[in-house]
Amino acid sequence: MIHFWKAGVVIIGNEILIGRVLDTNSQKVARALTMMGYEVLEIRKVKDDVDAIAKALKELLYEANVVVTTGGLGPTYDDVTAEALAYALGLPLEINQKARDMIERKVREMRLEMTKERLKMAVMPSTSKPIPNPVGVAPGIYIKFGNKKIFALPGVPAEAEAMLDYVISELENDSLLRRAEACERLENVREADIADIIRKVAKMYPDSYIKTHPGLEGNRPYVKVCVLASDESSEMAHRKAKNILNLIISEVMGA
Repeated sequence: MIHFWKAGVVIIGNEILIGRVLDTNSQKVARALTMMGYEVLEIRKVKDDVDAIAKALKELLYEANVVVTTGGLGPTYDDVTAEALAYALGLPLEINQKARDMIERKVREMRLEMTKERLKMAVMPSTSKPIPNPVGVAPGIYIKFGNKKIFALPGVPAEAEAMLDYVISELENDSLLRRAEACERLENVREADIADIIRKVAKMYPDSYIKTHPGLEGNRPYVKVCVLASDESSEMAHRKAKNILNLIISEVMGA
């Protein structure tokens, strides 16, 4: 049985919990971690509250090697992720000079004023490494805490997505595995009719994940079959996923 490195995701923001904003960050973060060979244990969504964020961080860090958060790094009163990180890890808060330089450079480029609210975005737990933000102003936060790694990204989807490249670059040498997925849509097939085939193939390949997604197009049923496989490289993982998928298709066509 393959043992994956473990990860957790925390999505922070009252706007998520009250349904004003659709959360797309969790899907992108979880997908990136999964394809790098991590097992995402849990995705939590919490309010802009120091205690709530710190509780989620501490509980996830108990099992996970990596935790990625999004949200709460901006200039407003309810952006408290940096404070929550410091509280959860027992670290003091301080102005990070590299983060301040990043913010001041962005502010100059945008011809804005360097206010105390913008300076707030440079306050981070000690030992933090600021993550450059190629889209917005607020830097992210990267902390190595013992054998754990924590990445805090802004909540704005375009910023979080752009900064995922940094997360990937920091983690790419940690996991010894990579994942790849292969999918095929089978027409005029019902999920229940191939359930036994899927069960048998899944038993043959316990380290891979096979999922069926049924649907209807007019009166015509279809099933999308997806295989997520793991191996030493993305190319080898994709080859394995494709081979398992082809086996399923041949079994279904021969049924």
